[in-house]
Amino acid sequence: MEIPPFDKDAFAVAFNFWACFCFLIAKSEKCHGTCPKKSTVRNPNTISKYTDIDFPATNRQIIFKHINQPVAFHPSTPPAITITKTTTVAMALETLQIEHVPSNHHVYAALFRDVQNVDFLQAQLLGKNAEFEYAFVDASVIISRTHLFAAIFRALNTLTEGTLQTPNVHSDIVIGLSPTNNISESYRRYGLTPSKTRDVLVVKVVYPKLASENSTITSEQQPTPESIWQHLTTHIQGTPVPLTDEEFAKSTDWAKVRKYYKLNGVPGVERIDKADEEGRRREMEGLVISGIALRGL
Repeated sequence: MEIPPFDKDAFAVAFNFWACFCFLIAKSEKCHGTCPKKSTVRNPNTISKYTDIDFPATNRQIIFKHINQPVAFHPSTPPAITITKTTTVAMALETLQIEHVPSNHHVYAALFRDVQNVDFLQAQLLGKNAEFEYAFVDASVIISRTHLFAAIFRALNTLTEGTLQTPNVHSDIVIGLSPTNNISESYRRYGLTPSKTRDVLVVKVVYPKLASENSTITSEQQPTPESIWQHLTTHIQGTPVPLTDEEFAKSTDWAKVRKYYKLNGVPGVERIDKADEEGRRREMEGLVISGIALRGL
């Protein structure tokens, strides 16, 4: 029986994936509080879906489960990230409850298409308007939900460890999408550009402010999903759409993604038949997430 030749490119890609997952697992083991338990939505007008991303320490594989009922987790392979999605008919704001961060840290996200006032939103950021403390991301550089979750998870870890690279966790989410440590370049590439950005992804992190942050906001004054949604729809002139891979695919600018993540000419991508678009997309998604996870190592 003939032994196939050693494929260096395949080995390199496999090693990158392995290193990426090892990094995320090592970070997630630093639990900063009691992990939130999955709750059951009792509102009959609410549609619930549970999406679990498992990083078992035994085989370093990523497993996606999409079911319509809460998951009974096996104690030997606890999930590193558990996202509970709650989408109501009238509100396209998604709530992400991520384990291995304090239970009083809440993440909300929404996607707006054909936004007409990007210049106004950028002006609020540059003016440091506290009412617009969000992560505003150009959706054209987002490949999928997993891509987004990787950046959020990394930013939340830096927040809980007190090692933010920027003034707040929201700007850390934006630079967290970059595979490099160039902060100003990350803002230009992944943040808002009035003349170019059309679809806008918004992420809001709500958490108890530290004394060092000189915040006058009490726990009773923390924004709720309803107040966040009302504020977004009042000030963003765009059409809200579901936060799904299908909607991201309509926004993704692959020329940008290939350039920013240096995917042009990568053997692992080029050897996949061009007719297999899904196969090439999955390969590039894995390389992008690896780049995010390994940044700074």
